[in-house]
Amino acid sequence: NMWLDRGVDAVFGEGSFDAVFGEGASDAMDAWQDRNFGSDSDQQTAAQYNSYVSSGGSMSYSAYRESTGNYTTTYMNDLTGGSGLTVASISTQDTMMGLTGPGGVPYVPYSQLPMSSRYILMGRYEVSGQLALELPLDFIKYPLPWGGGYLLAAPGYTGGKPINAVRVQDAGTGSVQHNPGGYYVVYNESGQTISIYDGRPYHYTSPAVHNPKGPIYHNGRIQP
Repeated sequence: NMWLDRGVDAVFGEGSFDAVFGEGASDAMDAWQDRNFGSDSDQQTAAQYNSYVSSGGSMSYSAYRESTGNYTTTYMNDLTGGSGLTVASISTQDTMMGLTGPGGVPYVPYSQLPMSSRYILMGRYEVSGQLALELPLDFIKYPLPWGGGYLLAAPGYTGGKPINAVRVQDAGTGSVQHNPGGYYVVYNESGQTISIYDGRPYHYTSPAVHNPKGPIYHNGRIQP
């Protein structure tokens, strides 16, 4: 299920699976797999969705899972590609309402983030009133030829525009006027610099994309 859907999208562009097989094809395949091959919880969610549709509900299966917080195995696979991040990384995020980030950007819950930013931001969590970020466990450190920083990205990065990645600048490197003690910048799946608070793209010089950097732990967590 995941490899067919994500494979078509990876080759022909995001949303191509539905474009080829019809609007809602990806959701329909997810529902079929959850219903027939999923865990007890996955099967229950698929059955509940069928009842919801039979009662006149119009949300897609993806929107239904987001609204109820029932993140089935197929939902997580579509997002993570097996990266190791957990449902807990997503489902606990709505407890962080009210937080405000660099540039005055307010926190937006996961279900309202732009689709292009959801993969890289699914590991957000709160530390002392600020957002921190947990990255996929397979991310690798790549030195960068500019600015004295380095990139945290999936295996296979060969240079060029960072995609679903994080650029880290240690103290005294990069744009020191933003955070002299060090900072990190997050890129979405289109290579745009984004705020980790609302997932929206901002200019690469904007304070909104410069996040204060504290410790980076071996499990891929970046803290303020």
